[in-house]
Formats: sequence, C-alpha cells, structure tokens
Amino acid sequence: MSLPTITLQRLEQNADGTYGQITAADNKRLCVTLERPWLNNQHGVSCIPAGEYEAVRVHSPHFGYDVYQLRNVPGRDAIELHRGNTIADSEGCILLGSAFGTLNGVHGITGSADAFERFMDAMRSDPVLKLVVRDPQPALAVPDPEC
Repeated sequence: MSLPTITLQRLEQNADGTYGQITAADNKRLCVTLERPWLNNQHGVSCIPAGEYEAVRVHSPHFGYDVYQLRNVPGRDAIELHRGNTIADSEGCILLGSAFGTLNGVHGITGSADAFERFMDAMRSDPVLKLVVRDPQPALAVPDPEC
C-alpha cells in the first residue's frame, strides 16, 4: 500500500528564508510554507535537503498539539510541520500559512493558525504521509534573438 503523497514545492530561497507551497496529489494548494534559508543542513538554522520523507502524525510535547514529524532527514531529527509566522518561529521545521506577507517589517507568512488547522483537518484520515520536498525550479534562460 502506498502512502498518500503531498508535495512541498519551494518557490524561492534567499537570506530571509525559503518560501514554498504544499499541494495535494490532485495539485490543489493546501497552504504556503516558510522555512529557514539553506545553510548546508546545519541543525537549528537551515532548512532540510530536498527529498522524499515519511511524515508521521505525533503529539508534540513542545507545542502541546499534534503535528506531522518527518522521519529519516539526513543529519537531523524532530523536523515538524507546525504553526509559525517568521523564521524566528522555526529551528529548521516547516511552517504552514495562508499567504506570504510581512509582520512588523519581517518577511514571513500570515494566517498560520488557520492554515495549520485546515491542513491537519484535510489530513485527518492519514496518520502517515509521504512528503516530497522540491527545490525551486531554475529560471528558464530566454534565448538571445541574435543567435
């Protein structure tokens, strides 16, 4: 039996963070995401490497509510999908939100609590998922008309 699959497509990575969106198997957008910038997978300060991960619903003692926790992240542990609005709310986890925005002059995501609840509700029948994390697609080069 194969696991239900969701995809985190990273849209942009810069010094402020890694911005993306999670879609279901039918390509329906479930939420936007915010992660730390890529800093060579360093614990607590970097987003995780692109790849395929098993995500298991667990009760987070840190937060006091259920989250999805990723398994087998190279060199990392306790990577969760949870609420948060700026990278200050993450130590390498994936934050879920409704839209990209700015909070008190800091780039981040908005509507995190609502988006998180909608995501968990949409996944309520799936205690284990496959999360595919993809890095941003490189921009296509525009051919030089003089060639």
